[in-house]
Amino acid sequence: MENRKEKKASKRELSESFILLARLLEILRENPFKIRTYRFAARMIRNLPNETLTVRDIEELGKIKGIGKAIVKKSLEFLEKGEIGKLTEVKASFPDPILKLAIETKLPSKVIAVLWKDYDITTPEGILEFINNFKEVLKITESEKRKIKALFI
Repeated sequence: MENRKEKKASKRELSESFILLARLLEILRENPFKIRTYRFAARMIRNLPNETLTVRDIEELGKIKGIGKAIVKKSLEFLEKGEIGKLTEVKASFPDPILKLAIETKLPSKVIAVLWKDYDITTPEGILEFINNFKEVLKITESEKRKIKALFI
């Protein structure tokens, strides 16, 4: 029997990683079933009783209907490395200003997708101009607009 300390992961951090992965995939307009699965996994993880997760806790997740091997594998990877490789890979595919919007604002994913994917706006100046020109149509609050402006100034 080994005398090493068992690895543990914060359920909050793992849950937030799945939420962010879902948001980024939504912006990329990826498979909606995968996106829902990541959100479902995040919700199930948040509902676990312990604040930290062990290998056993993560393996038990696999017994929940709707949590497949891929979620368990990504969760174990998070436990081992402190990150989900798929999330790191997806983040790397985003221009920095768009990634900032996705992570640090409540701007809807669909708005960010339109901005980036449809209008090819990726510069802070372009983003601010777009937000300013379409704030009424997009129903962006003044506080959110100020927050977005503060990100880039």
